[in-house]
Amino acid sequence: MRSRDSQRSGQLVFRLVLFIVTSVLASSNVRIAYAATVPSGFTDSLVAGGLTNPTAMALAPDGRIFVCEQGGTLRVIKNGVLLATPFLTVTVDSSGERGLLGVAFDPNFISNQLVYI
Repeated sequence: MRSRDSQRSGQLVFRLVLFIVTSVLASSNVRIAYAATVPSGFTDSLVAGGLTNPTAMALAPDGRIFVCEQGGTLRVIKNGVLLATPFLTVTVDSSGERGLLGVAFDPNFISNQLVYI
């Protein structure tokens, strides 16, 4: 039971961070006066600009941030810099709410480097 509560709590924190980062990234350096107030203990800061329709992100065990773009590109932010070359690009149908919508790392990512989209 406790494991399930921890998992739900972790998912809630991840979704909150994803919402904040996505909101900041989507604003393209423009502060929005009507944006949500950042909760105590969190910091509102731009991680990277230049993304197109970011849909999801995951933090790799090695510190990189992998960001999905709806159009099928998986981008990487390393040491606070959006890398110019995408990690990969896949063909997707991005109409409506479709496209590249998720990324996850294999539990043994450090040894096998497997990324799931």
